[in-house]
Amino acid sequence: MKNTPEDLIIEEPGNEAIDKQILDGLKAYNRSKIGPYTPASFTIYIKSENAEMLAGLNGEFLEDVCNVKHLWVDEHHRNKGLGKRLIYQLEQFLKTKNCPIIQLYTADFQAKDFYEKLGFTTLVSIEKGFMGHSSHFMRKVL
Repeated sequence: MKNTPEDLIIEEPGNEAIDKQILDGLKAYNRSKIGPYTPASFTIYIKSENAEMLAGLNGEFLEDVCNVKHLWVDEHHRNKGLGKRLIYQLEQFLKTKNCPIIQLYTADFQAKDFYEKLGFTTLVSIEKGFMGHSSHFMRKVL
């Protein structure tokens, strides 16, 4: 079948080349409206003396906003303060970058209470978000 501008195509699994084209197109549009921008990525993690990965988080920041993409603690090392150490180190790191806002998404079965204890507030909650569980968009201003 010949592709015409009217063809609508669904690919499963996704198409990395097309996904890149979509993202590049969106970034070009954004730059045309707000100017050039390049988020800086980061990874913070904790390893044992045996180089075993215990916990980590990653994300990116741009100007005054940091987006945490993932935070994970190995199940055998939970409730030992490692997640709190990661967030504390993130806060110290972001202060050196003059980036006062941290935001993230979490699900109700993940770590909403944990983040609230560390000073995050819920801006939006969506029922039946991730796999039927409530999802929460949270933010902390340093």
